[in-house]
Amino acid sequence: MKEADYGASGYGETGIVHSLAQSRHLFLFGMSLALLGGASPGYASPTEAAFEHAVDAQRAAIAKENSATPGTPWAGDYYSGDGLGANVSVSLAPRSGVAATWQGCLGTYAANKGRVVPQADGSLLLKYEQPNDPSGIGFADHVMPVVWGERMYMVSEKELPAFASAINLGDEPREGAYGSFLMRNGDEHRKVYGLPALPSAQRSLIREAPLDVGVVSASRLHDNRADQFECRYRLVLDHGANDRLAVGMDLRATGVYAGNRITLEQTTSTRAVGTLSLYGDECTKPDQQPSTRTRFTTGAYRGMASNEKP
Repeated sequence: MKEADYGASGYGETGIVHSLAQSRHLFLFGMSLALLGGASPGYASPTEAAFEHAVDAQRAAIAKENSATPGTPWAGDYYSGDGLGANVSVSLAPRSGVAATWQGCLGTYAANKGRVVPQADGSLLLKYEQPNDPSGIGFADHVMPVVWGERMYMVSEKELPAFASAINLGDEPREGAYGSFLMRNGDEHRKVYGLPALPSAQRSLIREAPLDVGVVSASRLHDNRADQFECRYRLVLDHGANDRLAVGMDLRATGVYAGNRITLEQTTSTRAVGTLSLYGDECTKPDQQPSTRTRFTTGAYRGMASNEKP
């Protein structure tokens, strides 16, 4: 497990709480599998161990190809994670393909390898050999290389709106290696300038001025995920697509819940719906439940308003 440099990572106080919550879920996931007698992270079967070695061998072949024949802009090694339960490393090369690993406190949670298939729009399809769960303990299988100044990101097609909102909220461009989006190793030391080379629909989501967003209604979700450590609320917001809100974006709460994030799941022209997750003591204080008094902000990218280079 890496020792996270939170001060330089772009993970604020709320990001640390979210990271700890994710690590806790992964720990419980591994322990549940162990109690059931199944394979768990850190306890690979001989077959799984052999495949992990094959993934390592493919990563070595990727590094050799990229060293011998540089020139493909998107080729290289990428990382995203929090230094705790989520440390995702993806290596890419035109001929040698893709090698991906997800490691955490309990060992290797997932490993896969396969082919890289460039698409006409510049995106990449990653054809993995083993079953892959992009929305769970797995890897994105359709990614977009995103150039931003001297940096290269590899962003899942579904996460492009979230990447735009991360820029608005100040999570990107990050100052350290830790972050929510795959970034080429070492690029935290490289400069960005202008705006990232996103498709126009997502590029338009990067804001010059923040938008203040209110709550029309709030209701607590009662599902299997809810416990004393985490609780979730479904909120209907008073702005929508007309104000450049899009599914997948994050907004940051202000006031009582300052720092907490809501992820947008639905939008109409004038409304948006999203889920707010709270943690720890926030779940046990009735007077702090989200309500129509709760406010959010989109944030805004300071680089939009000046020629200053972050």
